[in-house]
Amino acid sequence: RGCDGEMSSAWQVYVDATFPVPLVMLVLMLAPLPRSWRHPITKLVHTVLSVRILQAFTLGQVMLLVTTTSLAATTRATLTLVEAPNDASPNQRTGFLARKWRTERNFWIALYSFTLWIVLLRVHRLIQRADAAEEEVRKLQPEPVDPQQKKDD
Repeated sequence: RGCDGEMSSAWQVYVDATFPVPLVMLVLMLAPLPRSWRHPITKLVHTVLSVRILQAFTLGQVMLLVTTTSLAATTRATLTLVEAPNDASPNQRTGFLARKWRTERNFWIALYSFTLWIVLLRVHRLIQRADAAEEEVRKLQPEPVDPQQKKDD
């Protein structure tokens, strides 16, 4: 239910399902937190994005499919809007404008949601690659020599 007690619209449910997860994960991954927190956060994001849906797809894949489909549908609806005829009454014109406003609003919601998931998946992949590269560099570096050990030898 919405704040005014009415049932939430389908778009409210869509927003509630597609916005919070990528927003929170992006904030966590991109926040200037201590270096020691980066690996656990990356692991958490990876775990969430890798949750299996129907044993065949990951959460990231499903959300990308959902947001792509909604973006395609709202784009089509926005492009096929019919303008109010010139001889329309003020009430009819208001109805046409309300429908146009809702259709365009839905398009922007879908675009924002799609963009959030694309950015999340891309940033996650880039951070994973950076972590792997740092680990490889760490493995290739020679062990530091302790000056105290040299004196004892």
